[in-house]
Amino acid sequence: MGPTLVVESKFLPSYNMALNLLRVYTPAEAEALMQRSFGQFQKRLAAGANDERLTNVRERLEDARLMWEGDGVSMDDVAQYFKLEDRRRAIRIELRRLRRDAGAERRARRQRRSRALGHAGRLAQRLEVEAKGLLERQRKLKVVRSPRFGELLQKYGEIRALQQELDRGQREATGQMDEYPRKLRRLEKILTEAGFLTNDKPTDKGLFAARVYGENTILVAEAVSLGWFEGLTPEELCAVIVMLAAEDRERRGDRRQERSPRRYPTPAISQTARLIRSLYFRFADMERDLDEPNLRAPSHDYIDFAYRWSSGEALDKIPLPPNVDIGDAIKAMKALYSLLRQLEFAIRQARSPLLATVSRAVALMERDVIKRTY
Repeated sequence: MGPTLVVESKFLPSYNMALNLLRVYTPAEAEALMQRSFGQFQKRLAAGANDERLTNVRERLEDARLMWEGDGVSMDDVAQYFKLEDRRRAIRIELRRLRRDAGAERRARRQRRSRALGHAGRLAQRLEVEAKGLLERQRKLKVVRSPRFGELLQKYGEIRALQQELDRGQREATGQMDEYPRKLRRLEKILTEAGFLTNDKPTDKGLFAARVYGENTILVAEAVSLGWFEGLTPEELCAVIVMLAAEDRERRGDRRQERSPRRYPTPAISQTARLIRSLYFRFADMERDLDEPNLRAPSHDYIDFAYRWSSGEALDKIPLPPNVDIGDAIKAMKALYSLLRQLEFAIRQARSPLLATVSRAVALMERDVIKRTY
């Protein structure tokens, strides 16, 4: 017999899913559906399996505490040492940054012939004073004067690592029990704040976004609602939409590759690309506030390639982006074509005047390896 087949759910709630669920169900019914999903079922199983591991960690932690022998040095004393050391380490990291900034400020002051300290210099001085105070407090602790200083730090380090493992496991177990409903609630909050939901039901903009699938659903819908695509030619529209459909190699983990200079074929593409980028940062800030990252940063690698592709240039004449092979470029064009087809359907349902441009862009993309099959 072969190895056991393991089925692992990759399901995760998304903006599009939230909008489509709330179009039909109430928030309570949508959360109940999340609880009944196979992905949430596996999360609950994982939380149950985690209990045995946490029990073992808890027992090891209790044994380590019972076996503590500090010769007059308590665990609280060593804990205080670690707390002060953590703060000193954070100050050292911050001082390195501030000293770089202070150097730039000094060079600027020389040009102005000013002797006043800049903001970074003043902050660095305050942190240096705080670091000296922390060092003095550390030197007064019993553990520092103990002949078993190193041994006590090692023992408490093990206790601290076990406590951190236990705390982390408990947070994970608690979070796994209702992870998907909580994620759905956070998505609903962002959608409401952005105007895609009102009174737990999709607005017209929300219904439009519900018809466009992908990580950057709300960026596409928001850009359309703001009229940023109006006035673009079909070729320019392809060059802009590929930012929301493709993924740069650097963000896929190829960080050894040098970042290429951004090339915008026309001024209209350049202006719209900057607007898209600012929109991404606005929504990313909302996600960061709720610790709910979902959006993918706009791609810049394929803008020129998509423009030339839709303009009809021969495939062997289109220059590839730096550090990109032909397979990645074709994959990006297929992703662009798929998003344009979804956008065409959504715009047709919304009776938008942008339909003619999007339909023409879809037609221009249908060449070489991209053919309409449905």
